[in-house]
Amino acid sequence: MSFSIKHRAWWRGVVMTLVALGSIALLPSHDASAATTPAISDTVKLNITRSDGFLHPAISVDPSQFQNTRDELAAGKQPWTTYYQGMLESPYASTTFQAANLKTGTFDTPKDATFTSFGQEDPLSADGFRAYTQAILYYLTGNSQYRYNAIRLVRIWENMDPNGFKYYADAHIHAPVPFYYLVSAAELLKYTSVTTPTYTDDQGNTVQLAWTDTDNSKLINNLIDPLTSKLLIKIKDQYLAQHLYPLTGALAGAIFKDDRAAYNDYVEQTFINANSNRPYINGAINNMFHQMTADDPRNPVGVDFIQHLEMGRDANHSKDDIFCPPVYNSSATP
Repeated sequence: MSFSIKHRAWWRGVVMTLVALGSIALLPSHDASAATTPAISDTVKLNITRSDGFLHPAISVDPSQFQNTRDELAAGKQPWTTYYQGMLESPYASTTFQAANLKTGTFDTPKDATFTSFGQEDPLSADGFRAYTQAILYYLTGNSQYRYNAIRLVRIWENMDPNGFKYYADAHIHAPVPFYYLVSAAELLKYTSVTTPTYTDDQGNTVQLAWTDTDNSKLINNLIDPLTSKLLIKIKDQYLAQHLYPLTGALAGAIFKDDRAAYNDYVEQTFINANSNRPYINGAINNMFHQMTADDPRNPVGVDFIQHLEMGRDANHSKDDIFCPPVYNSSATP
């Protein structure tokens, strides 16, 4: 694994914890000065919406927690301010526009409009997490440059060739999480208010900042649908965590699209996966976690405990078994 991928994974944890504050991690002892710290502003509103039981925006955030995060930051409270400072250290928080999959000399044309090998995973990861970070900073600060950066990145990936997606080895493992973050960024852009309708960048381009019906249809038709159908294959029969990785991306796409039928199917696969052809080695929660009672003859310790099946493999994949299911936790109701 390259240093850049490790770096992205670390910052992903910082940003997601800032939003949810589900746990506290150690951050480097860096104290950015007030002069370089973007001020918190309440000018941007969350356009909280329910549609067919889906709550938006809520793929990667709970709206009430997100609003509370901004309130706590405005009040200067800990640990929110420490996490905010940590997020601002990331290169993905820079106001300078950068894109990994932008064709030189163009505004929103992909450098590679196909997705047929692992070579596209790194650009999607970089652009997806950068767009997500920028969309969060737009909501927290009201700075339209953050929104410009985020929406331009998403629009690059809206222009993918829908016929250019082809499964390659392990695509269902490595593509879905970067994809999840790009769709999460689009979700935030779609359901946050626009403080200024246009933004003129340093090259003189005047850009519409509102999320449009065209944005919606292009993202679905040119990225969400082809990536889900071509790369996230045979989900119900994949091995342990390799079952949950593609569900992370597939659930994000279903929630963004308000696709209730697909969502229900993916949730069933997450918990039960009754139709799997590999019932004893797939990653459904029902198969992955088992209660061992104290009186079970197979129990060597004599006390009740929950056994996590994939811990017999390794801790890293087991950790991901816990990370993946919360994707849908606050995003829809039965």
